[in-house]
Amino acid sequence: MQDTTDSCLFTHTLTTEQSNLGKGFATSIQGARHVRDNTVCQDASIYCLYNDTICFGVADGHGDHKHALSHIGSRLALDVAIPILYSVLDSISGEGLTHLPTQLKHSIEKRIRWEWNLGCKKHLGISSSDGSWIPELVQFGTTLLMCCQNNTHSLFFQLGDGDIALMNADDTVSFIFDEDQDVTGTVTHSLCRPFEEDISQICVQPNRPSNRMILLSTDGIRDCLQGDRERFATILPWLVKKSNEPIEATQQWLYKISNSGNGDDISLAIHTPYLAQTDGESTNGNA
Repeated sequence: MQDTTDSCLFTHTLTTEQSNLGKGFATSIQGARHVRDNTVCQDASIYCLYNDTICFGVADGHGDHKHALSHIGSRLALDVAIPILYSVLDSISGEGLTHLPTQLKHSIEKRIRWEWNLGCKKHLGISSSDGSWIPELVQFGTTLLMCCQNNTHSLFFQLGDGDIALMNADDTVSFIFDEDQDVTGTVTHSLCRPFEEDISQICVQPNRPSNRMILLSTDGIRDCLQGDRERFATILPWLVKKSNEPIEATQQWLYKISNSGNGDDISLAIHTPYLAQTDGESTNGNA
């Protein structure tokens, strides 16, 4: 179910879904600074059931004048990533893989970039079957964080800043990827640049019965917490406690964080899995 609402304070989007894999939602809220400046929310988020797989993600459009169409680029990023990551997960989980070869990681990112480039070109009125990079794509600049989960495995993808966090039944929180030292402040990797090796981060993990929550977030929340990852980790147990409350309460909380912080847009996607059917070792790797 998807809902887009203009509230008295801010514009927000919401997608929710429930399946035999679990339940969750994704939401993007217009930042306080963008409300004051009357500019659109450049973030996008999604939570949906795609065939037999839960797919959820967030994307942070860059939003400055150089990236004037980033609110479109962020939505396109989520749309093109879902079928690509779904097909990869379906293939590797069927083969029982827990390690992704570097060549496959590069192929995944290149496929996402190719389809995203085509979508952006179509929006510009360029009719082409060539998904190679052109300078005009910079206007659509965005990050992308995505997770696809089926009955046995979860596939994680990240390009640019933001956080993918996992909370276990004992409330311990870990992060799927190490912090990228090249991503600091307002500097981030982006889909709007030509492909470079070792930019995206991709890994696959077997599902564990101890997994209680998976959270994907754009950098909006952590930036409002002075970039402190340990402080950011404390919000996951808090969100579990709030899970029985209306989602609107979480959206209002996100807006308050934005208002008291840097005023940026904020997006998050939360998945609460049912007991996984398998256990095993995880493999983390940067592509």
